[in-house]
Amino acid sequence: ASLEFFNLFNNGLTGTLPRSLGQLSEVTAMVFGKNKFVGTLPTWAGNLTKLGLLDLSYNEFTGGIPTSFSRLQSLRHISLQHNADLRGPISAFESLGNMSSLLLYGNHFSSTIPEGLFSNFTGQIFADFGHNNFTGALPETFTQWASDTSYLAIMANNFDEGVVNDVICEEVPTLFADCDSCPCCKTCCDKDSTSGNKGLCHFDLDFYILTGLECSAWWVACGDVHYDPLPTD
Repeated sequence: ASLEFFNLFNNGLTGTLPRSLGQLSEVTAMVFGKNKFVGTLPTWAGNLTKLGLLDLSYNEFTGGIPTSFSRLQSLRHISLQHNADLRGPISAFESLGNMSSLLLYGNHFSSTIPEGLFSNFTGQIFADFGHNNFTGALPETFTQWASDTSYLAIMANNFDEGVVNDVICEEVPTLFADCDSCPCCKTCCDKDSTSGNKGLCHFDLDFYILTGLECSAWWVACGDVHYDPLPTD
């Protein structure tokens, strides 16, 4: 139970995650990215109250976000990119006051973005909602904290037209959005286009490098991580 880091990144592992991992009460980082794990997201993760990073990306998980994730009050970084069929709302993340990185690219999440998301955070924000089924408007939080947002991706969703305002356009240095969602964007993703800006429409955030985590303590050796964003098709 005293284990602090649990890293299985890019090992080609299969099967489901065992419930016994929920007994690792001292763990601060769990990295399962780039494997072939299946099943629903682990409800037992909500017991890991010291967890600061959870990487479940590039696997084959299905279903919704467990309500138990709302108990992860120490969580700062979570990546769920590119899973088989993650869907539904993301309201379980709304109460996480320490969360700075939320990567949901390439799933089937839906509903609106929760109003309270990132509302109590005071550091740099990395948010990737790209290629899902989100609807509605962006919460006021994203205008309020625009100068503290390093990366925001909302392309290929069902957001309202014009949800990206001038403040977000001017202050967020890396912004990816559909043209109809972002009239102020100098470059944008035209959903009807088959050429020209395809790289902008299909782009993944380099999670570990852009958040400054590529040399964190859970890696065996600094610089050995190869988590490059690649075109998705």
